[in-house]
Amino acid sequence: ILGTFPEMDKSAIRFQGVNNVLFCEEHVCLKNSNINFKCDNSLVYLGKSNRHYCVHIVVFNNSVCHIGRNNSFTDKITLLLSEQKHIFIGDDNMFSRGIWFRIADPHLIYSTENFTRKNPSRSIFIGDHVWVAQDAMILKGSRIASGSIIGAMSLVSGKTVPSNVSFAGNPSKLISKNVFWDRTSAHDFTDSETAKYSVMKTDKFIFSYDEKEYISPESIDEAFSRKITAEEKLSFIQQMKHSKNRFSL
Repeated sequence: ILGTFPEMDKSAIRFQGVNNVLFCEEHVCLKNSNINFKCDNSLVYLGKSNRHYCVHIVVFNNSVCHIGRNNSFTDKITLLLSEQKHIFIGDDNMFSRGIWFRIADPHLIYSTENFTRKNPSRSIFIGDHVWVAQDAMILKGSRIASGSIIGAMSLVSGKTVPSNVSFAGNPSKLISKNVFWDRTSAHDFTDSETAKYSVMKTDKFIFSYDEKEYISPESIDEAFSRKITAEEKLSFIQQMKHSKNRFSL
């Protein structure tokens, strides 16, 4: 364990392989969480947050699970990392409960015609300020750009979701364009709060592609896969920039 040792509340960290690294920035609290390194040479990176983590992470060989800064979790989410692929989650995302991330099927499917494998594993990338609602499932090859919304019980499988849109359904599809979201909860609103928040004039959560700022998922995936040791993968993350539109499409 490198960085700062996390605060633990009914949580467990298990190292079953060798040359694995859990790196925690300051102010990381694991609540009802489990992190399990099943094999070798993997990295789990947890960014600082003023909210607790509630995660079940299982990682096998040569993978990176990156969760950035100031993400929130209503209840436990599950991240399963297989076949040397990766899950990258940026900053300021909001996750409800019952969400699954899977980068493998995980059993093998072959063509009856040429006998080649049909279902290779693929990494998952989530940008900054993404809202993933209850019981959504994010599957291999999915790329969700900054500022977007994934509806409850949605299945996102191998799709690229651009910035400031909402996707929902099984399979998920585009519902709305040109939208943004705010963390304010409407549960206890009275008429006055409803009126107050009927308009929100801000561009804080509006993201746009900027060639100078953009970091492509492909470049991150290639870097993670090229770096041999967990420490090399960690060094790459620590040099990554945090500009607003780095993951905007």
